[in-house]
Amino acid sequence: MVAARRTLREGNSIAIFPEGRISPTPGAKLLPFHDGAFQMAIETGVPIVPVGMPLNHMFMPDVKGRLRVRYHRIKIVFHEPIPTTGLTLDDIPALKQRVAELLTGDFLPEGAVKPRANVLSGEAPADAA
Repeated sequence: MVAARRTLREGNSIAIFPEGRISPTPGAKLLPFHDGAFQMAIETGVPIVPVGMPLNHMFMPDVKGRLRVRYHRIKIVFHEPIPTTGLTLDDIPALKQRVAELLTGDFLPEGAVKPRANVLSGEAPADAA
């Protein structure tokens, strides 16, 4: 986190996935956000730019505890920056809620299906002849 704060203070951007991992129900429900990204944004006074990737779990699925990159169409939605100037750590719950609502609004119907493990691992489906 020290390096991330320094990067922000130097005027550079960082990307943080506030859930910490891919949800067991990706594309349908977000996991609770951790406070770290929001705390850092408030403490450094930088805006938060929510970036939705509603098909990320199809492109980079979690297969048996390991992330694998797979060819799949993705969608990336850049939302308007949310200023953090004047906010305090007491504002974190409302800020997390606001970001979660934006990202949930990016969900796509086809994203609510988790890819089959055999397709992701390269194994043949059980019903293949």
